Amino acid sequence: MIEINSVSKRYGDKKIINDINMTINPGELTFIVGSSGAGKSTLLNLIGGLDTISFGSICYNDVDNMDNLTQYRSDHVGFVFQDYNLITGLSVKKNIELGLHYSHKKSRTIDRQIEYLGVRDENQSVETMSGGEKQRVAIIRSICKKSEIILADEPTGNLDSENAHIVLEMLTEIKKGKHIIVVTHDLGLAHEYGDRIITMKDGRILDDKRRFVLGNERAVYRRIVNAASGDSGQDRDCIQQKRRLINWKTVWVLGLNSIKMRFSKIVSVAFVVAITISALALIFDLNSYGASLSKNVNVNYLETDLIELYYSFSANSSYKDTPFRNTDIERIRNKYNAKEIVPIYIKRDGEWIFSNGNMSNAAAVKQINLDPFFEERVMSYDIDGNFLQRDNEIILASDVAEKLFQEQCIGKEVSLYTGMGEGISLKIVGINHTVNPFDQIYSFVSSEKIKELLEKELEAVLSERLILEKYSDRDPTGGFVRSGGTLGPVTEVKGTEEILYGDFPSKKDEIMISSALLPNALHDFEIQQTTSEDRIKGGGLPESITDELFSTKIVINHNGLYEVTISGVYQSDQNELRLPQGLLHEMKNNIEPTMLEVYLPETTKVMYVKEKINGEEEFDANTQLDGLRMNVGEQLSFFNLALLLIGVVTICLSVAMLGSFSKLAVLERKKEVATMKSLGAGNKDVMFTLWFDSLFISLLAYGFSCMLLAGFAAVFPIIVPEMAFMNYGFPLGLLTLIGGGSTMFICFHTWLGMRKLVKKMPAELFAQ
Repeated sequence: MIEINSVSKRYGDKKIINDINMTINPGELTFIVGSSGAGKSTLLNLIGGLDTISFGSICYNDVDNMDNLTQYRSDHVGFVFQDYNLITGLSVKKNIELGLHYSHKKSRTIDRQIEYLGVRDENQSVETMSGGEKQRVAIIRSICKKSEIILADEPTGNLDSENAHIVLEMLTEIKKGKHIIVVTHDLGLAHEYGDRIITMKDGRILDDKRRFVLGNERAVYRRIVNAASGDSGQDRDCIQQKRRLINWKTVWVLGLNSIKMRFSKIVSVAFVVAITISALALIFDLNSYGASLSKNVNVNYLETDLIELYYSFSANSSYKDTPFRNTDIERIRNKYNAKEIVPIYIKRDGEWIFSNGNMSNAAAVKQINLDPFFEERVMSYDIDGNFLQRDNEIILASDVAEKLFQEQCIGKEVSLYTGMGEGISLKIVGINHTVNPFDQIYSFVSSEKIKELLEKELEAVLSERLILEKYSDRDPTGGFVRSGGTLGPVTEVKGTEEILYGDFPSKKDEIMISSALLPNALHDFEIQQTTSEDRIKGGGLPESITDELFSTKIVINHNGLYEVTISGVYQSDQNELRLPQGLLHEMKNNIEPTMLEVYLPETTKVMYVKEKINGEEEFDANTQLDGLRMNVGEQLSFFNLALLLIGVVTICLSVAMLGSFSKLAVLERKKEVATMKSLGAGNKDVMFTLWFDSLFISLLAYGFSCMLLAGFAAVFPIIVPEMAFMNYGFPLGLLTLIGGGSTMFICFHTWLGMRKLVKKMPAELFAQ
């Protein structure tokens, strides 16, 4: 028995249900009729626990269930709605089974009821059925759930006359022992099928009649009186309800159905999230590789006993251009107990060119001394042939040999060039197959032979393009300071030149320039920029300008820094320079290394010596490991920047897409959530069902991330072949960690978007 005691319902200041008292007995088919706005559906929602009452109480079998409406709906109530409220995408049978799952019941009569009530195919998706068939499914769902209370809100509103009668006859057949309440506008159907007709107006019961059968089965309705059983402000009795568990089967069924219905949207969101996860994983992982590089390189070919020495930037000389004098080399050898020192005359990584006829190939060159120290070291590598015995010999890198010769080449000659165009010829005595930690294969050449190449290069500079620059005392922080750039070929002062301004050099550090070069010099050295060239070349310069020109300190950066001044300008139509014999001889013959490779007897002291040099000397020290780290850093910086940008963009895009997806899910799933709740689903059931999409997005994103990173690991050595030594692997642990964090974020984001939806009463959701 259902007892309604002084029940009222307010929405804001408006009273929809006003102090209703009545009792509904089992076995009766009760109709509630009235005009629109009378409060019929609201009263039905209160009886079924789809909405909360404002005052009074509703008891079923002497128990007030209003304190646990979820349990009440689950255990006792079944609904038949005008809009059917079946879950789109699910079959007939799965829709029927949902109510059983939420009420934790089992039924052996589902198939029989489906057949008995005329539903043709239990596996048919409900969205493909007619209105009458859908309504029958809704009734079967309530019957199989074994609901003692069946509430039907306009169950015939969307049906034709034939199907309307079928539905009401079904309700009539199952009314025994049940409380069946039907809300309708159709008084004809109410009088034809109703055992009791309640008329409502303005939230009150206007009339309440029960059918009585007289002779010859003539039915009449007599008014009944319901006594009030309490006042509107009474306290409701509360009883301890059993603890509800989450029904994981329904979570699984509805979750899979949601994925099926929204698959393309879910895949799109998951792929964007996967890009974010992959980008972040790569940023962290590649940085980790750079930070722990010493543990990841092939240490067998990393020269851990080597320190590289070079002068840093100065205002007038660029990086590694300042040479080491012989006195410097001996002092370094003695002070730091060097076992071996290799003078490096040209250090231009990536600018060495080997050629054979019309074939050429860029390669790495390792300069060595021809002595037992390097013979033992080099021949410990994978070498075919012999060690160098003379300066004109070379051990050629195997990749260069394959490219230039395509056959056995030991005993043949190969030409070696720098980026400046000068070259030397070398005889091949061996082939090196060893790949170093920089993913290069060295060609071993005598340091003294490279000196010969430098001499040719400097000779070409003197004869073609020696550059004069204005001396600078500016702070060189940030690099080489250039001022000016007057250039021209160099010859020795002859003493027969026609002097236009000034005089012949009287000291070794004085030079002359031609009159043709003078306009450029005045401009480049920022002395005078307005006088015409004809006047300059014709001897018409004021003495103030020539005095400034002759007092300007000039530098020549030519395997060392030479500070000079201009003593005179001679008449000539050619852009050229004249140097005194002593200075020209020094520049041609004093060829010195611009870098030293120092090998120490103990690798354990390398870092100590490096720090000592950097703290005490004018020049800088670096180790090969530092160079390797720098190389890796340079190579990875682009990827990290690109990945960081991708990460930032995709994070924003992911959040935006997740937000849009959540909003769409809220709009699309309001009716589904209301239906779930009307069948007995609790807030946790609903939340976990909604989280199913989030978890699937996370798993799918994780899978996409694995594929993206696996692809990156495969193409990384191809994209950056010089980084192949890193043996970049698959960062499963890091990916899993970031993926787990992403899952937590997505679930939290879903909770933020869905928490209000989950807490709403079913009646409110149905109304939206």
